[in-house]
Amino acid sequence: MNLENLRFSLPQQTKLVPAFSCLVLFLCFPVILSAQLTTLNWDRTYGGNGWEELRHVTESSDGNIILLGSHTSNMVGGSVSEPSNGYNDYWLMKVNPANGNVIWDHSYGGDIIDAAQEVDETSDGGFIMGGWSSSGANGDKSEGSAGGCWNCFDYWIVKTDANGVQEWDETYQANGQDELNSIMQTSDGGYILGGFSTSGMGFDKTEANIGGRDYWIIKTDSVGGIEWDKTIGGSGDDLLFTIRETLDSGFILGGYSISPDDGDKSDPSYGGFDYWVVKVDSLGNVEWDQTFGGTGDDIFSELTLTQDGGYIAAGSSFSGVGGIKTEANIGERDYWVVKFDEDGTLQWEETYGSTDRDQVFSIEQSDNGNFLIGGLSKSGIGGDKTQGTQGESDFWLVMTDQAGNKIKDLTYGGSNNDNLSHAYPMSDGGIVLAGLSASPMSGDKSEDNVANNDNWVVKLDCGLSAVDLGLDTDICSESSASFDVTVPGCTCCSYRWEDGSTDPVRTVFIDQDTSFSVEVYDGFNCYQVDTISYVSLPLPVVDLGPDLSICPGDTIILDAENTGLDFLWNDNSTDQTLVVVAVGTYSVTVTDANLCTATDEITITQLSNAATSLTEVICENDSLFLEGA
Repeated sequence: MNLENLRFSLPQQTKLVPAFSCLVLFLCFPVILSAQLTTLNWDRTYGGNGWEELRHVTESSDGNIILLGSHTSNMVGGSVSEPSNGYNDYWLMKVNPANGNVIWDHSYGGDIIDAAQEVDETSDGGFIMGGWSSSGANGDKSEGSAGGCWNCFDYWIVKTDANGVQEWDETYQANGQDELNSIMQTSDGGYILGGFSTSGMGFDKTEANIGGRDYWIIKTDSVGGIEWDKTIGGSGDDLLFTIRETLDSGFILGGYSISPDDGDKSDPSYGGFDYWVVKVDSLGNVEWDQTFGGTGDDIFSELTLTQDGGYIAAGSSFSGVGGIKTEANIGERDYWVVKFDEDGTLQWEETYGSTDRDQVFSIEQSDNGNFLIGGLSKSGIGGDKTQGTQGESDFWLVMTDQAGNKIKDLTYGGSNNDNLSHAYPMSDGGIVLAGLSASPMSGDKSEDNVANNDNWVVKLDCGLSAVDLGLDTDICSESSASFDVTVPGCTCCSYRWEDGSTDPVRTVFIDQDTSFSVEVYDGFNCYQVDTISYVSLPLPVVDLGPDLSICPGDTIILDAENTGLDFLWNDNSTDQTLVVVAVGTYSVTVTDANLCTATDEITITQLSNAATSLTEVICENDSLFLEGA
C-alpha cells in the first residue's frame, strides 16, 4: 500500500493523490504567569488485523475526540471491537483526550468497499458520516450500490446516536463512479454532501455530466431525503473535496480542476490542475468561482471558513512562480496555502516546504486565530522545516499567524511511513494530529502496530498557564492597578487587552466602576482569557477651608470633620481637630472603614499688628485710629 498518497488503495483508485494581588491598603503587586510550550502528552496506535486508514477528526460536545476512518480487519482484536462486513468498512471511534483510551468504537459497512471520509457531530449529539460505497444492500447498508461492481461507488451516509449506534443510512446512486468526500449538518437541520461524479443524469442525479469528473453536491433534509442536487464543472476533470455552509446560508466548494473556461468555470487552468473554489447560494446556484494556481499541478486538499468572514484553502503544489503563485517550490512538492475574502478576492498566498516531498491534507483555524496546516513530509531540515525526518515520511505540522507568517513547525514520526491526515485544534487548547502509520515503536511512536497500517494519533497539550487577573474586588477611587501577564520563554505569545493594547505590562487608573480583560495566545492553539471587575469606592470628603492668617498669640482650631473616621495630621496627632498657634502648613489624612483615604492641607500665615484699611482685621487689645476727611 502506498501510504504517501493517504488515500485508501483500491482498484482503479481515482484520487490524486494581570495577574495581581492587593493588600488591605490596596497596594497592588504584579504576578508573572508561568508557562510551557505546547507539548506532546500522549500518542496511541489503533488497529486490528487488517489495514486501517484514519481520515477525519472532530471534537464532540462533551470534549472527547472523534476519529473517523476505515478498516479491513475481519476479526475482533486490537482496537477493533466489530469485524468488517466486507473488504473495507467505516470505522468510528470516540477516545478520551486525557489519555487516548477508547471509549467506544463501531464499524459500519456492507459486503464490498465502504470508505469513510468525513464526520460531523449533529445537533442531537449524534454523528453523521459520509463516504463512498460499492456494497450491496447487506450488513449495515440498507440500499445497494447502483453499479453493482467492485469499484462502482455511490455516496453513502450513516447517521448514529451519541454512542455511535446506527440510526439510519442513505445511499445516493448514479450510473457512474461517485465519491463523497465531505459532509456537514446545515443550519436548518439537514445535511450538505459534496464530492465528485462521472455519472450522467439518472437515479438520484438530476443533471447531466458536464465533462470528466464533476462536482456533485446534494442537499438533504434531516433524515437524508434529497431536497436538491447540483452538478458543477467544466469540460475537464473537476474533483470536489470540501463543502462548507457559509454565513449567508449558501455553500463554499473547494477542490481542484483541469477544466478550461467553460461550463461553470470562468477561468482557464494556469498550468495543470488548479485549486477551484465555487460559491453557491442556498439552492446550489453558482454565484462566483475562482481558480488559484501556478505553472504546474496544484492539488487542493481542504478549505475552511476564517474568523474574518473569508476562506482559506490548502493543498500541495508542484508549481514554480507563475499564475498567482509568487514563490518557487523548495522541494518536489510543497504546502501551498491561499487566503481569499468572502467574494473570492485573493488576499495572500504562501508556500511552505523543504527539500523533498511535503504534502498537505488539512487546514484549520484555531480559536486564537492561528492556522494549523497538517500533512506529511519526507524532507530533512531546510527551507521551512526545522526538524529532520524520523523515517520515510512523518507527520508535519506548520503553524502560521493570520497573515500566513510561519510561527512554528513540528515533526512527529517513527522509523517508517507516518502520514498525517488531519490536524485538529481542540477547545482545551490542545491539538490532535491523526493519520496512519506503518512504523513500529520508534522515534515519537510509543506503541507497535497491531498489524499492517494502523491509525496513529498524537495529542499535543496546551502548556500555557491560565491567566489570572485576580478576584473581582472593591477599590478606592483614584487608585491604580498594575498587571504583568508576560509568559516567560514564549517568544511567539501575543497579548490583547480590552482596549486593544498589546503590551503584556499595563498600569491602569481607576476612578469609576470598571472591568479589564486580557487574552493571551501562543503560536499553537493555546488561548487563555481572564477579566477582573472593580467597584470604585468613594473617597472621604475632607476640607480644611481656605488658607488663613493668625495674629500673634492667637489660636485657630482646624476641624477635619468626618466624625467617627480615622485622622492623621502631619504632626502625627490623630484627633478630629487640631489647635494651631503658629504659622505653617498643616495637613490631615482621613481614612474611612474601607481604608480609602483623602488628604487636605491649609496654610496659616501671620498678620502684622497694624491695620491698613477699614477692611483690615483688628486683633484683640490693639487699637485703631480713624481719621476723617
